[in-house]
Amino acid sequence: MTVRCLLPEDRVEVLDLLTTCFGSPKEAHLLDSLRDAGDIRLELVWMEGRHLRGDIPSVRHESPTGWQASPLT
Repeated sequence: MTVRCLLPEDRVEVLDLLTTCFGSPKEAHLLDSLRDAGDIRLELVWMEGRHLRGDIPSVRHESPTGWQASPLT
């Protein structure tokens, strides 16, 4: 197992992972929107060999000021 920063080429695999986990691409598109808005402070991926197994984004909150959340997928 390896945890590393998200690379641009990982985005398609994250989309596939979230779509599989949630049964819809809605959450994956939400994450893309947060990335595009600059609201992801740090995003890590969990790799097993060459396979992406998890996504760990740290998302900025507008309220309360300064808060962040890291949902695990």
